[in-house]
Amino acid sequence: MFVRLGSFAVKTGELETLRKTYNEVCVPLVRAAAGNVDCFLLEPVSPGNIIACTMWRTEEDAVRYESSGTAQEVVAKVRQHFAGPPKHDAYRVVR
Repeated sequence: MFVRLGSFAVKTGELETLRKTYNEVCVPLVRAAAGNVDCFLLEPVSPGNIIACTMWRTEEDAVRYESSGTAQEVVAKVRQHFAGPPKHDAYRVVR
């Protein structure tokens, strides 16, 4: 399995709108991509950044999704709520 994480600060007062747009518009786009296992937001318990998590069967599935342009389309739908540039990380799940 392969995991991509995008972390970002949210503009004051825009979390609810970001959450609604991400869950109703972005999640279906990501879940429709071949190889997607899950897609969700992690919200901090104390003040901090939101993390968007996408999980993939293989690294190749994640790379194919990224190169398809869909990842950029998803970010464009919520970028106006970011308080700064996002940070991206990727991880291989090792058991």
